[in-house]
Amino acid sequence: MSLVNLKVGSYTNRNKISELLDINLTGWSAVGINRVDDKVLLWVNLEKDVNQAQYNDGFLDRKSIFQWESQTQQTEDSKDIQAIINKEVEVHLFCRISNVGPHVYMGKLKYMRYESSNPVKIFFKSLDFDSSIKLCSE
Repeated sequence: MSLVNLKVGSYTNRNKISELLDINLTGWSAVGINRVDDKVLLWVNLEKDVNQAQYNDGFLDRKSIFQWESQTQQTEDSKDIQAIINKEVEVHLFCRISNVGPHVYMGKLKYMRYESSNPVKIFFKSLDFDSSIKLCSE
């Protein structure tokens, strides 16, 4: 089970990730957080419809720090959030501009710290940050 063959900046979707990880992701939402063994996959829409949930996700100051906000039902005590905070999992980021179309694989994230509890706001260092990828400057 590996994401080694996935190139940072490449377009992907749930079906491709399902094949790479040799798991069935049918029915999984391509937004939010998915846990697959020792990996957490973060699926992020950078521009949100104002009629839908608002999460303040994105690269801060167009640099390698990525801020992610959990869904409101998750707290710092939630199993997947705890796994991130305790650095028990690899975190991989997938972004797209809106809620349609493929995601771009943005690479691995390294947990730095978290704030608040509803939603949980987590700050990561992007280990694969590439300012030439358009989504890094959105």
